[in-house]
Amino acid sequence: MTASSPFPQSPYIFHKRLRWIYGVFIIIALVLIYKLASLQLIHGNYYYNEAIDNYIVKTDTFLERGNIYFEDKEGNHISAATVQTGYRVLINPTKVLDPEKLFSSLTPYLSLEHDYFISQATKVDDKREVIAERVDDKIGEKLRDANLIKDVVILERDQWRYYPALNHGAHAIGFLAYDDTGTHLEGRYGLEKFYDKVLTHENDGLYVNFFAQIFSDIGDTLASPTERDGDIITTIEPQVQAFLDDTLSEAVERWKADYGGAIIMDSKTGALRAMSVYPSFDLNNFKNVENNNVFNNPLVGSVFEMGSIIKPLIMSMAFDHGVVTPSTKYTDLGSVVVADRTINNFDHKARGTVNMEEVLKQSLNTGMVFVMQKMDKKKVKDKIYELGFGEKTGIDLPSETSGLLKNLDSLRDVEYANVSFGQGMAVTPIATVRALGVIANHGILTNPHLAKEIDYKDGFSKNIEPELEQKRIFSESTIEDITTILVKLADTSFKGNYPQLDKYSIAAKTGTAQVANQSGGGYYDDRNLHSFFGFFPAYEPRYVVFFYLMYPKGVRYSSETLSGPFMDTAQFIINYYDISPDRMIVQ
Repeated sequence: MTASSPFPQSPYIFHKRLRWIYGVFIIIALVLIYKLASLQLIHGNYYYNEAIDNYIVKTDTFLERGNIYFEDKEGNHISAATVQTGYRVLINPTKVLDPEKLFSSLTPYLSLEHDYFISQATKVDDKREVIAERVDDKIGEKLRDANLIKDVVILERDQWRYYPALNHGAHAIGFLAYDDTGTHLEGRYGLEKFYDKVLTHENDGLYVNFFAQIFSDIGDTLASPTERDGDIITTIEPQVQAFLDDTLSEAVERWKADYGGAIIMDSKTGALRAMSVYPSFDLNNFKNVENNNVFNNPLVGSVFEMGSIIKPLIMSMAFDHGVVTPSTKYTDLGSVVVADRTINNFDHKARGTVNMEEVLKQSLNTGMVFVMQKMDKKKVKDKIYELGFGEKTGIDLPSETSGLLKNLDSLRDVEYANVSFGQGMAVTPIATVRALGVIANHGILTNPHLAKEIDYKDGFSKNIEPELEQKRIFSESTIEDITTILVKLADTSFKGNYPQLDKYSIAAKTGTAQVANQSGGGYYDDRNLHSFFGFFPAYEPRYVVFFYLMYPKGVRYSSETLSGPFMDTAQFIINYYDISPDRMIVQ
């Protein structure tokens, strides 16, 4: 006789357990559905390659790497770096009976150099010679259908990194290439390198069991996303980037500068809408570059003495410290002696009695020395560091360097006199843009960045834009005074040539700096760095624009070389983003 339980199971408990079992099966079914969708949508290209016609030779590697996207003003993602699939074409020279006939048969499909092809086709002891790579699918399919394959012509499935924008944004994007050992593909330069771990997707191998793939890594599916296997969404706007690239290249070529750079930054968020360096290169043909130095990004990796565009920052310090106001006056004699050095105005001319507004508008070196001598050097040094000049900005690009501020340690009058007009400290362009962006953001420091989001291949996404620290550097009243002066400067200097200033308030400042002689010490007599910075609409800014040219020829001042590119860029952005006028038009 079987003893009955003193606690008989109720129908409620039974149904509750049954619902729990059903729930487990539903979860498993959902996971399996997700994995099947993942195989089709994410790894579909892989299985397509597996299913390709038998007489197409499969390679032993499968390139699976995340994409990099630009984002247009409507929020659409535009491919900047992707994986393209096609063919590699080879021949078996031991089977070639008539090289000339074979050459004629292939030329309708492939661009071949005759003498090179014949030399490849007549190698007696070689069974594999590559005659064309990166052949797109349509051409490969035509070759496959032309009855040329068999034992003579061989098609291999091929994959490669492809950059649809060609040279646009090249220094920001970077490229994929083999490492120094020649065995492993890795990101080199730009976002490709900085986010290499995210973009490098795990290779499942060419002959993965289908069901093993379904049931493997279920734990990973349920886990939170890691820093691997994703696409990068950038802040770069493709039309803005293309315009800036073209504008910068025209300026460098016109003035025969050694090189140049330009940045457009959202003044509130620090998002870079464009980053340009010229000379540049085609990302799809980087192997053809003669000098690898062209790959380096001087906007983040090189330091320069920026000259007079630093003056608004120094004047802001003086306003904030209360040592001068816009109406404070001094007597300009055209030059001033500090210690054993004579400092001149750019034109060696005296203005007599002028106020601080005129010091900035006319970019008077003697006036800036006057201002610096009224300030506490330790406070100036602290504020320069607070602006971020002594550190890396943290931008998501490799090989960023920090500024050289060693001269500030001495606290000598002559060192700080030099700093007052932008000489004597060397800083990166990106750090300069961040610091000047403080004026365009009502006194608050932002962090420049290029990537805004990671879209993981498992469906998750992650916002990677830096948090806005809201770190106040200057008071709002100081920024209002500085902005007013910079608007008057633009109106006075450029209004005759640029009628858009009738409708929009634009704040701007030029800079012409001496170039340090790294080998002989001191400065070159005949070389200058030209820079230009501005923001608009001036009192409710949306964008900061920065240009620089290294050693332009046959011209002295940046107002001659860069005012045009800057104002053209401002007009383009105003039109492209449909920015409303902020000035009343008086008929």
